Order: sequence, then structure tokens, then C-alpha cells
Amino acid sequence: MRHLIAFRATVFSLVAILCVTTMLISPRPAAASAGLTVLVQTWDPKSPDLHPVNQAFDDPTFFDKAVNQAWALGKAQICTQLESDLGKPNVIASGFSLYNMSCTMASSVQVSIVGPATKSKVTMQFVATGNEFDASSTQPYVGSWGDPAFSVTYDMTANVTLNPLPQPQVTNLTVTVSNANVQTKNTIADVLKALDGFFGTGFLTKAQQSIDTTKKLDPSVINGLLAGVQTPLSQANQFGYIALWHHNDRIVVDLAPVLPDTPRPASISGVITWAKSGISISDCSKIQLSNTVQLGPDPLTLLPSSFGAAPTDTFGSQTVSSGAPQDMGDHYQCQYTYSSLPNTLPNTVAGTASGTTGQKNTPILLSYLKVKPSNWNGTVNLNGPQNGLNFEVDAATAALPYNVAVPQMPIQNPGPLHENNNPNIAVNPAVTQTNTTTLAQNAALSSQLTAEGSRLAQSGNLNGAASAFSNALALKGDNQVALLNLGLVHLKMGQTATAKNELQHALQLATQHGDTATAQAAQAALRTITPGAAAGAGMTH
Repeated sequence: MRHLIAFRATVFSLVAILCVTTMLISPRPAAASAGLTVLVQTWDPKSPDLHPVNQAFDDPTFFDKAVNQAWALGKAQICTQLESDLGKPNVIASGFSLYNMSCTMASSVQVSIVGPATKSKVTMQFVATGNEFDASSTQPYVGSWGDPAFSVTYDMTANVTLNPLPQPQVTNLTVTVSNANVQTKNTIADVLKALDGFFGTGFLTKAQQSIDTTKKLDPSVINGLLAGVQTPLSQANQFGYIALWHHNDRIVVDLAPVLPDTPRPASISGVITWAKSGISISDCSKIQLSNTVQLGPDPLTLLPSSFGAAPTDTFGSQTVSSGAPQDMGDHYQCQYTYSSLPNTLPNTVAGTASGTTGQKNTPILLSYLKVKPSNWNGTVNLNGPQNGLNFEVDAATAALPYNVAVPQMPIQNPGPLHENNNPNIAVNPAVTQTNTTTLAQNAALSSQLTAEGSRLAQSGNLNGAASAFSNALALKGDNQVALLNLGLVHLKMGQTATAKNELQHALQLATQHGDTATAQAAQAALRTITPGAAAGAGMTH
């Protein structure tokens, strides 16, 4: 009886070889697939608002076909390796050797995308179900009539990491075995099946080594098959924008152009005029123009039809030639030339002006000068110099939140700021606040003013934005976002020394508050403070 128990335990150790379940994964349904769709956006700079999305490639079984071709090439070798490893004499123990081995692998592999799916990594699974291994085993106790025969079916799952761009490539592949099912073929084996508590442990490592398809389901073979299909992804590096999604059992890639804005041989010129009534600008140098160039279409950001902001490049402000404005009788004007602009791309030119508007500020309105195109929309596709693109200056107002009762303050360096320690609030009697105004209310109003300042800055009204940010700081001295944005506005206005001081203080406050995003923005802006490098700083809300 002792020998029979040992015999039973040994045979079932063999069965354990095919029962490795270190990573049990249920197979996908037979209908599972993994395809590839490539979308290509086209763009005509003469129609910059159009952003068509064209389906350049679509194969719902793109990955299935390559993986199954590799499986067809490699599965016979998998069986050969398995039979070789398990067919060695005394593989189980002295007197226990396998014979009449038969290995049958699944006819196909089910491929699925299981995520995550990003531009740098896609996670997939290859599942082969219904693999079968048949064998008989010798034993040293009775005649060959007592040799047990058995069959084991099992699943093999490959967990795969894929680098999708610019050419899909498998970068890692690991295999697990699961869902083993033992079927006996004679009476002794039926008896042995009842003793499944005698599974050995020494053969589990050997099993993983024996059924290691990372050496047989070769990633290089899969990659070669994937590369054999021509897709637009091979030109992906020619597109400035790339987005990727996992959608409906497909990897979907969107490619959109982003064009360079160099060289810059073009220019625009014309006059900037304003009525004499109310508006006063002492010198033409008080007017500045800035240019934003669109470089491509609005990119697809979410399937099926959500688009983001078009890529742009923002040029630094250019000051209109200095000198007194020309008196033209009923109006004043300044000549201007804005040079070093790119050809063929849409240039959107906006302006700011410093002067008086003839209007008084109120607790809920900020007054400023607005520079706007005259008889054109402000956007032009150039082909060399172009004259006659004129601007006009007009007075405008921006509404502040209704319950803000803080007058416009001059642009200034707020200095070191701390909670409720801003000297402007303490000494300026024009700041109207009631005794019941709480710190929380001040903070809320400060945030509203910061948002208003960001809106004004994005519309090109840098003076109005600077006033809004200064008012936000008057309400809450340690508003690091307002201080950052005030520094960015001054940077755009060319007031580098003032901007540097404000950005350094914003960095200090953001660090104290644990505001990593604002601290990083301040650091990035400080790095740009070199001649001609201040363009393009963005507003933080």
C-alpha cells in the first residue's frame, strides 16, 4: 500500500505540471478581436477652421492575423519542446517515465486589448484554449498493464506589452497556464484521480520552464508580421500631433499635422487710428502688437468628434515706431510695420495700448483701451509684405463680479506677500470693504478677479488683466496664482525686471502652499527671462 500511495503521488505530480495557475485569467469569447484604425486629419491653412478627419486605415483583425500567423509557425515547436522536456527517462522519479505522448495545441489564438492603451504602451492578451497533452507512464510496481494513462486540457495565456508607435511592436511577453482539466483513461488512473491531495511541488518550476512560449511564440516573429502590413503609422513621425485610444476592440490612432512657422520673411503694415474724443495716447510706442500663428487643425481629442484647441505659436509683442501720433484733423494715427512673420500660415494679430480712455473706473467696471482690426478680421495668410492692414483704438470696459468693491489699482510689484498682510489694504482708504467682510469672502473675490484677469489677458487686454490681478492681490495678498499671472502679463509687456520680481515671489508662495503646478509655471517663466524669450507665457486660472 505504501508503494501504491507513492506511485499515485508521483503520477499526479506530473498532472501538476500542466496546472500552473500563478496568474489565472479567463479567456475571452471566441469572437474577441484586436484591430487597428488610423485616422489622418488634413488641413488647409487658407481654411483654418476646418479640421476633417479621414479614415486612412482600418483592419478589425490587424493584430489577430499577425499573432495567429506566429502561433501557426510556433505551436509545433511548443509541442516538441514540451514532449522533449517531459519525455526524459525517470522525469518523475526512478522508474517513472512518460511514453505515448501526444501534444495538440489550439488551432487559433484569441487576441484582445485589455488596457491601458497610450501612445507609449498597449496591454494585450493572447489566449489559446483547449490545448491537450496525452501520455502514459511507466511504474516500477506491476506490469505494463498497470501503467496509468491520462489526458490534460489546459489554457495558455500570454500577457503582452505592445509599443504602438511608430510601428506596433511587442516589447514583452509572459505566459501562464490555467484551467487544467484531467481526464483518466484506465482504471488505475481513476483510482489515482481520487488522491489529488498528493500533488508534488518540485515539478511546478519545471512546468513553467517546459511551457515557456516566450521562446517559441517569438515576439520578433510577431513584430515582423506586423511590420509586413503597410499602415500610415510608418509616417507617424511626420505628424506633429498624435493621439491614441482603445475603442471598440481597436487601437485607434489620430494623426494631425503641425507645420513649422519658419522662415519668417513676411510683414504687415498700415495705420492705427483713434478718435480725438476721450482717448489720449501720448506716444506711438504705447501701442504694441502681438501675433499668434495657427500651425495645424483642431486636433481630435476624444472619439468620435471632440476637438481640442489648434496648435499655435505666439510671437512677442512689437512696439509701434516711437514718436508723437499724427494729428489727422478728426483723429490721430500712428504708422506701423510688423515684420518677421511666416508665410502661408494664418497670422492673427492683436494689439494693446496704454493711455487714458476718458472713462472713469467704477467698483464693478474696468476701463481700458482696445486695439482692434479695421475693415479686416485680424487674421491673414501672407505671401510676403502686405500693406493696408489697419487697426483702430477704442475705449472699452470689462465687468467685474457684481459684489466687488475694489477700485482699479496701478500696476506695481506687490512685494513679499503674506496672508492678510498686504499694506495696500491697510493704508489705502479707497479700498471699500465692510467690517463684515470675511477672509473667505476676500479669497472668493480674489479668485474671481484672477479668473477675470486671465480672460482679459487671453483677449489681448494686458493692461486690464494687470489691473484685475493687482486687485486680486489687494484682496488676498498671498494669492500665488494672481501674482504668477501678474508676472506673466508684465513679462509680455516687456517689463522684465518687474516680472522677474513677481515671478520669484509667486514661486516662493507656491512652494510654501504646496502648489506644485504654480511653482513649476513660475520656474518655467523665470527660465524664459532672456532677451526676446518672453513670448508665449500662458495664464493660470
